[in-house]
Order: sequence, then C-alpha cells, then structure tokens
Amino acid sequence: MSQNTQLPSEMTIGGCTYEILNFLKGDEKCVDGRTMLMRAKKMNAHLGFEDGEHLMIHQDEIPVMLRDEVSFIFTAWKNRDRRRSNVTCVCWRGDYWDGGNVYTFEGYWTGDYRVLRRKSNPSSSQSDK
Repeated sequence: MSQNTQLPSEMTIGGCTYEILNFLKGDEKCVDGRTMLMRAKKMNAHLGFEDGEHLMIHQDEIPVMLRDEVSFIFTAWKNRDRRRSNVTCVCWRGDYWDGGNVYTFEGYWTGDYRVLRRKSNPSSSQSDK
C-alpha cells in the first residue's frame, strides 16, 4: 500500500453506502486474526455473503483509487464448509475485483486489509449481521 495515499473513508456501491474501516490502532503494523475479528465485530463491520456479493455485482463502482491499495475482509462470509476459521476477501487482481479469496484468519493481518460497515441499504433484504 502506498504510504502517501489518502484513501476514502466511505463509498457508495449499488446504492448502498459503506464506511471503510481500518482495524489497526495507533502505530500497529499488524494484528492476529482473533484481534482483527473481535475489532470488526465491535465496529459493527462483521459483514457476510450478501454484502460481498453486492460488492462483486457492483464492482465497477468501487473507487479506482482503492485498486492495489486495499482488500476488503468479510468476516462473516464463510466458504462452503462453513469453517469458523475462514474469512473471505475481495481483492484487486489487475483488472477486476476477485471475491473468491478464502483465508484463515488465524494468521496476521496488515493495514492492506479493511473491513466495511454498512451505513445505508438499498433494500431491507441485505441484513447479514
């Protein structure tokens, strides 16, 4: 991630506004997965499949300046086997956002990752908390 890049603090995607939140505090460079997950939940940024799918459907609306800068973690979006130790990330892959990235959260997470908190909904059917 570029040190001098000022990233937006929110974005509107497909009519839904999200706050873009960093789970790191102070001068932290990384945290373990359990800390990241706990902080995401505390910030009400524990989103799942519906929000991840919404981002993928409307990926052309994700601000260009976020490409190669951050990946979005969806802490409640589990893979097919529904393992609790997995999270799904939406990452920039050179010419598209890829939502098929399943990682174990048990490693360490840096400032290259962000969580999202939904501020507004285009419809009430997108409740995944």
